[in-house]
Amino acid sequence: MEQIKFIFNPISFLLVSTILGCSQVNNNPTDCSEFKTGEFTFSEKSDVRIIRKDGIQKEYSTANSGFIDEYQIEWTSPCSYKLWLVKTNQSKGLDFSDTDTLFVEITSTAPKGYTYKAAKNGEIFEGQMLVVKD
Repeated sequence: MEQIKFIFNPISFLLVSTILGCSQVNNNPTDCSEFKTGEFTFSEKSDVRIIRKDGIQKEYSTANSGFIDEYQIEWTSPCSYKLWLVKTNQSKGLDFSDTDTLFVEITSTAPKGYTYKAAKNGEIFEGQMLVVKD
């Protein structure tokens, strides 16, 4: 029985290592092309939707506030982009002006979306984007 236990432990270790090594999260993304167009949100409960298409990113609220922001998006590398505000229907309360540029780097990817680090006016923050499936 001791010999079986010895054989089982290395096999278990290899199995667990293989499963962890083939995880669904890529912490060093190289292909972010699937995030260049499509519909996204910040979380499953968020009322904000983001639509990217043809160099434009539109963000809008599905709640009562009904805001619509439009940004120009420029991909600066396979997993980095920058955004700047083109127009909005928000008269106040927007923490983004037409002179601001948001620099975003995708730091990890998964089938459901990606995590990112962003910088604007010296402020750095992190977040996630989830792909919205029909």
